[in-house]
Amino acid sequence: MSRFLLLLAFVATAASAQTSIFVGNQGSFASPGSVTYVDRAANTATNLPIALSGFLQGMDVINGRLYVTGNSINAIDVQTRQRVAQITDPAFASARYIVKVGPNKAYVSTQNFAPGATTAEVLVLDLAANTVARRITVPTNPEEMALAAGRVYVALGGFSAKTTLTVIDTATDAVLPSVELGCSPRFVLADDDAEVFALCTDTSEIVVVAGATGAV
Repeated sequence: MSRFLLLLAFVATAASAQTSIFVGNQGSFASPGSVTYVDRAANTATNLPIALSGFLQGMDVINGRLYVTGNSINAIDVQTRQRVAQITDPAFASARYIVKVGPNKAYVSTQNFAPGATTAEVLVLDLAANTVARRITVPTNPEEMALAAGRVYVALGGFSAKTTLTVIDTATDAVLPSVELGCSPRFVLADDDAEVFALCTDTSEIVVVAGATGAV
């Protein structure tokens, strides 16, 4: 059975009032993930001819590039719709989500599927060089991340594994005390008031966290 991830990236095109739309298709074990470009003016949808090496998990537009995470990390120019970089690393098998934390710096959450694993990693990407600059050790099952008040909040509730958010100081890459939510968060987002909204998958709850302090 094919699985489709509901991922959309909207890119405002400088040359016109049109908005480019990129749709992420998660893929399946039989068919790799893909990215579909929607041309609103022509009313057409075209799969980009870019091999993504397995599942597609997340994507975001950073510095004019569409970063697609999965079994590798691909950078696609949103204007030409061509891949301009691919970041691979033997130390990670599944890159999950990406978040920009500085002008040329991003974090990527990764899963560790080794039997008995108790830790995983958040990769620190150098977006200028398109390399993994360093790694931050976090508990297992990190999923989506959100930036608020100089901190990144990492949801640890993938597979309903944990009920906490890991917190990382983006200036130092240091791991701060975690935030206990009482439910399992997989998805997080931040608003303009530096509040973090954690969406739990084991209950029908959204927990709101103050980004500057970590207080629920």
